[in-house]
Amino acid sequence: MKPKLLDLFCKAGGAGMGYHRAGFEVVGVDKDPQPNYPFEFHQADALEYLDQHWREFDIIHASPPCQHYSSATLNPEKHPDLYKPTINLLNATKLPYVCENVIGAPYNHGIVLCGSMFNLSHNGEWLQRHRNFETSFMLFQPHCRHPKKRPITVTGKTFTTEVREYKHSRQAPFEFAKKLMGINWMTRDELVEAIPPAYTEWLGTQMMTCLTQRGADLLKAGRNLPAMNNQSVGELPA
Repeated sequence: MKPKLLDLFCKAGGAGMGYHRAGFEVVGVDKDPQPNYPFEFHQADALEYLDQHWREFDIIHASPPCQHYSSATLNPEKHPDLYKPTINLLNATKLPYVCENVIGAPYNHGIVLCGSMFNLSHNGEWLQRHRNFETSFMLFQPHCRHPKKRPITVTGKTFTTEVREYKHSRQAPFEFAKKLMGINWMTRDELVEAIPPAYTEWLGTQMMTCLTQRGADLLKAGRNLPAMNNQSVGELPA
């Protein structure tokens, strides 16, 4: 039986696809409909679903909205900070977890991944896309291998008709960006929010090593803990 992974704030499944390729059974949750999500999907508030269903899973991945910490957000105070409440609730489950977000989010320990680590390139162009991954277990971090050429970015301003030069980056057409990301099933709006599956396939492969017999026994014991220390989503620690 495959280990079961809960994919919170899943969007269209970039992260979920990587974990699937690493051998996990993936279940996604998002507050918005996700018709292109490739696996079992539940439309629900992610933190409420976690509070109610965490015992059904072996490992949790979460990608809370990044606008509060993104350098590209003009008015970050207008966006809720879901990173800290998510981390608090993940810790309360006692399950192994990964929490992904942009550079600038207040992660405590973990690694940063980049497209250059996984040779995400196409026709000589390369993808950078740095992301934080806070984890509850130790991971090794590959080295960035940035070419001298400026990277292609995948953001809300992406998808020009041809590769264009900007002050700090370069941007590409939609079909080109899909090849760089290793994603072929998403719309334009979905792609700009996605994690390249190569990132989570690499993470998932390491996570599988955590599921030794000893690890499996610990996970089983964790399911018998008191229900989240009687904390509900509305009563998370400060």
